[in-house]
Amino acid sequence: SRQASAHRTTCRLPPQPCRLLYVVDHIARHSLKEVEGGVTWRFDPFMFRDFTFGTFFMDLGQARCPLVLVRGARSRLVTTEMLDYALSRSPAGTRTAEVPDADHHVMVDNPLGLVELLQRELRPHAPG
Repeated sequence: SRQASAHRTTCRLPPQPCRLLYVVDHIARHSLKEVEGGVTWRFDPFMFRDFTFGTFFMDLGQARCPLVLVRGARSRLVTTEMLDYALSRSPAGTRTAEVPDADHHVMVDNPLGLVELLQRELRPHAPG
Protein backbone atom coordinates (compact mmCIF):
# COMPACT_ATOMS: atom_id res chain seq x y z
CA SER A 1 0.00 0.00 0.00
CA ARG A 2 1.03 3.63 -0.35
CA GLN A 3 1.08 4.13 3.42
CA ALA A 4 3.26 1.07 3.95
CA SER A 5 5.68 2.39 1.35
CA ALA A 6 5.79 5.79 3.05
CA HIS A 7 6.41 4.14 6.42
CA ARG A 8 9.32 2.13 5.01
CA THR A 9 11.02 5.14 3.43
CA THR A 10 10.47 7.65 6.23
CA CYS A 11 13.62 8.37 8.29
CA ARG A 12 15.94 6.88 5.69
CA LEU A 13 18.25 9.76 4.80
CA PRO A 14 20.58 9.00 6.41
CA PRO A 15 19.43 5.55 7.50
CA GLN A 16 18.66 5.55 11.21
CA PRO A 17 16.32 3.84 13.64
CA CYS A 18 12.99 5.49 14.42
CA ARG A 19 11.78 4.65 17.92
CA LEU A 20 8.85 7.08 18.08
CA LEU A 21 6.60 5.25 15.67
CA TYR A 22 3.69 7.64 16.18
CA VAL A 23 5.87 10.47 14.83
CA VAL A 24 6.97 8.39 11.84
CA ASP A 25 3.35 7.38 11.27
CA HIS A 26 2.25 11.03 11.24
CA ILE A 27 5.01 11.99 8.80
CA ALA A 28 4.22 9.05 6.54
CA ARG A 29 0.48 9.78 6.50
CA HIS A 30 1.07 13.40 5.52
CA SER A 31 4.02 12.96 3.14
CA LEU A 32 2.09 11.80 0.09
CA LYS A 33 -0.45 13.61 -2.03
CA GLU A 34 -2.67 12.46 -4.83
CA VAL A 35 -1.89 13.76 -8.28
CA GLU A 36 -3.27 12.94 -11.67
CA GLY A 37 -2.28 9.35 -12.33
CA GLY A 38 -1.25 8.40 -8.77
CA VAL A 39 0.59 9.84 -5.81
CA THR A 40 3.78 11.79 -5.20
CA TRP A 41 5.80 13.03 -2.26
CA ARG A 42 4.84 16.36 -0.63
CA PHE A 43 8.19 18.03 -0.99
CA ASP A 44 9.97 20.00 -3.64
CA PRO A 45 11.59 17.43 -5.93
CA PHE A 46 14.03 20.12 -7.08
CA MET A 47 15.18 21.22 -3.63
CA PHE A 48 18.67 19.80 -4.18
CA ARG A 49 18.91 20.79 -7.84
CA ASP A 50 21.12 23.81 -7.16
CA PHE A 51 22.62 22.51 -3.91
CA THR A 52 26.39 22.48 -3.61
CA PHE A 53 27.84 20.78 -0.57
CA GLY A 54 29.80 23.23 1.53
CA THR A 55 28.01 26.42 0.52
CA PHE A 56 26.09 26.30 3.79
CA PHE A 57 29.35 26.87 5.65
CA MET A 58 30.27 29.87 3.50
CA ASP A 59 26.84 31.44 4.09
CA LEU A 60 27.10 31.21 7.89
CA GLY A 61 29.44 34.18 8.07
CA GLN A 62 26.78 36.39 6.48
CA ALA A 63 24.34 35.95 9.39
CA ARG A 64 23.21 39.19 11.00
CA CYS A 65 21.49 37.68 14.02
CA PRO A 66 22.57 35.43 16.91
CA LEU A 67 23.08 31.81 15.84
CA VAL A 68 22.89 28.51 17.64
CA LEU A 69 24.07 25.53 15.59
CA VAL A 70 22.11 22.46 16.64
CA ARG A 71 22.83 18.79 16.02
CA GLY A 72 21.51 15.50 17.30
CA ALA A 73 23.99 14.07 19.79
CA ARG A 74 24.15 10.78 17.82
CA SER A 75 24.08 12.30 14.34
CA ARG A 76 26.34 10.47 11.91
CA LEU A 77 25.72 13.10 9.24
CA VAL A 78 26.66 16.20 11.24
CA THR A 79 29.75 15.17 13.16
CA THR A 80 31.30 17.16 15.99
CA GLU A 81 34.17 18.00 13.61
CA MET A 82 31.70 19.38 11.07
CA LEU A 83 29.97 21.38 13.78
CA ASP A 84 33.33 22.79 14.91
CA TYR A 85 34.09 23.80 11.31
CA ALA A 86 30.68 25.45 10.97
CA LEU A 87 31.34 27.30 14.22
CA SER A 88 34.68 28.55 12.87
CA ARG A 89 32.86 30.02 9.83
CA SER A 90 30.11 31.63 11.94
CA PRO A 91 29.93 35.14 13.41
CA ALA A 92 31.46 35.77 16.82
CA GLY A 93 29.14 34.74 19.63
CA THR A 94 27.65 31.77 17.77
CA ARG A 95 27.02 28.82 20.07
CA THR A 96 26.47 25.13 19.52
CA ALA A 97 23.99 22.80 21.17
CA GLU A 98 23.16 19.11 21.00
CA VAL A 99 19.80 17.48 21.42
CA PRO A 100 20.35 14.38 23.55
CA ASP A 101 19.05 11.00 22.46
CA ALA A 102 18.74 12.15 18.83
CA ASP A 103 20.28 11.14 15.54
CA HIS A 104 20.22 13.44 12.47
CA HIS A 105 16.45 13.95 12.33
CA VAL A 106 16.24 15.69 15.70
CA MET A 107 12.56 16.58 15.46
CA VAL A 108 11.69 12.94 14.80
CA ASP A 109 14.08 11.38 17.32
CA ASN A 110 13.54 13.62 20.33
CA PRO A 111 10.87 16.26 19.67
CA LEU A 112 10.54 17.23 23.34
CA GLY A 113 14.31 17.60 23.66
CA LEU A 114 14.27 19.92 20.66
CA VAL A 115 11.43 21.97 22.15
CA GLU A 116 13.33 22.28 25.44
CA LEU A 117 16.47 23.41 23.61
CA LEU A 118 14.54 25.98 21.56
CA GLN A 119 12.78 27.35 24.64
CA ARG A 120 16.08 27.62 26.51
CA GLU A 121 17.80 29.35 23.57
CA LEU A 122 14.94 31.71 22.68
CA ARG A 123 13.93 32.73 26.21
CA PRO A 124 16.66 35.41 26.54
CA HIS A 125 15.46 37.00 23.29
CA ALA A 126 11.76 37.09 24.22
CA PRO A 127 10.21 40.55 24.40
CA GLY A 128 9.34 41.99 27.78
